Amino acid sequence: AELPDVGIKVPFLDDFGRPVRESACECERSSGMMLGPIMKLINGPTVADALQDPENALNKMVNEIEDDKELIKAIFLRFLSRLPSDAEIEAGLGALENAGNEHEGIAKALSDYEATIPTRVEEYAASLRKETAWQDVEVVDTKTATEATLTLNEDNSITAGGPTKKDTYTVTLNSKSATLRGIRLEVFADDALPAKGPGRAPNGNFVLSEFRVKAAPIADPTKAMEVKLQNPVADINQDGYVITSAVDGNNGTGWAIANGIGKSHTAVFEFENDVTFEGGIQLTIEMIQHHDDSHQIGKFRLAVSDSPRPITLNKLDEALATLVNTPADQRTDEQTAQLRAKYMETDKIYPLLKQQFDLSAKLIENKRLTGVQDLSWALINTPSFLFNR
Repeated sequence: AELPDVGIKVPFLDDFGRPVRESACECERSSGMMLGPIMKLINGPTVADALQDPENALNKMVNEIEDDKELIKAIFLRFLSRLPSDAEIEAGLGALENAGNEHEGIAKALSDYEATIPTRVEEYAASLRKETAWQDVEVVDTKTATEATLTLNEDNSITAGGPTKKDTYTVTLNSKSATLRGIRLEVFADDALPAKGPGRAPNGNFVLSEFRVKAAPIADPTKAMEVKLQNPVADINQDGYVITSAVDGNNGTGWAIANGIGKSHTAVFEFENDVTFEGGIQLTIEMIQHHDDSHQIGKFRLAVSDSPRPITLNKLDEALATLVNTPADQRTDEQTAQLRAKYMETDKIYPLLKQQFDLSAKLIENKRLTGVQDLSWALINTPSFLFNR
């Protein structure tokens, strides 16, 4: 006969023998319980939710059975189908009496952890200072080697237009920093591009054959020098067209993103040596795209960094960079609160401690019910229940 639970999808039940789904016949029910996932039973939400359900039979029993010993007997009958021994009754009475006693320890654990948060915030800030902070630049000139156009947008991104041919985009930008150690290239998806881009090819792809950088002091652009790039990293690479191919000196190779069409992507390039000019730095970027007449970048943006090497792909925005780079004793109350909030988004321990505290505080409001839940929890983890019920 077909079982009524055939269609039920509850992962908890997988730990216990269920019928083979192809047959759903009771005779094919697997005979054993997988012992490996036993901790999933003990710590998982299925049983815990059932025990704490305000509509379950435990609540009704607590309200209807006033005598503690009789209540314990009723619980044993429910879970083990037998009456408890005298020793088990005494243990059950202890569970009812001591229920919630751990709340003080839970509260102290939460309080002790909260006291460490200011230190943890500073450690978090220190770790972020090791990440790469990116700075906006002033785009002072754009040009192409063909009839294509480059248009500067309000967000400092640049959109390519006009006919598509093998091309070289040249972008000149200024940075107020006296020292630079890396540059970032973002390519953007856009509804106006084929297949949403970020390339101008019919399928939305592009091939960046070479990415080259020259640097000069803003005060004298004629002193431009080649900047050697190293350790390029991208958030996506097409097979055979990886980001390192954009700095190998070969126009026949390049970086492409066929496996990421219709999405924005990022690549970063580290300067082999510091570029330092007092009074600010002018960079001239050449983006050579000679794969064919259509695989050009459709929309992009450039940014620079003076962070220590290694130059990474992280997304540390300017506002957060300001927070972490401001010494603790110089932060305003608002900045301190903002940085703490950012840290708390990453803290995995505090929410667990707070959840445990809140649950414990709720449970001690009804110690007798909490004791019954503790006793029930103990009984469902006995061999008698696990293997015979």
